[in-house]
Amino acid sequence: MRLAAGLLLTALVAVRFVGLGHVSVPDRSVSRDALLAEIETAEANAVRYEFLHDAAVILGVGRDGQPGRKRVDDNANGIFDDPNELGAVGSDDECLLPTDDGYETTFQHPLSIVISRGAFVPAKAEVPGEREIRFRLPSVGWFVP
Repeated sequence: MRLAAGLLLTALVAVRFVGLGHVSVPDRSVSRDALLAEIETAEANAVRYEFLHDAAVILGVGRDGQPGRKRVDDNANGIFDDPNELGAVGSDDECLLPTDDGYETTFQHPLSIVISRGAFVPAKAEVPGEREIRFRLPSVGWFVP
């Protein structure tokens, strides 16, 4: 717990001092105890993720519902919108992880394909040390306990 708090403390201090390309100086001092309490509260509210080796990373059609660019022969084979055009450059096709919005709907689409396996997914329960666990805080980003 102290290691996780130390890592998060470092991240929060960096976030407090570094903005978008400039350094800001806090206008109030923060006690170590108050900051550690803030970190523990943040960690308790963080979403926990675990790495699953078999989680599917998929490539699916975008909003236009067609592989590649709609009504364009992206692969120059004389056929418009054939399945081999999925993921064409400039198309709205999407590569999605299990944590992305629309993943389940896209996964069910008949033209979607699995392009890779292995991704971080929300942890179902507190898992002791054997699995790789990551946390995500909107204000800080990813961190490892």
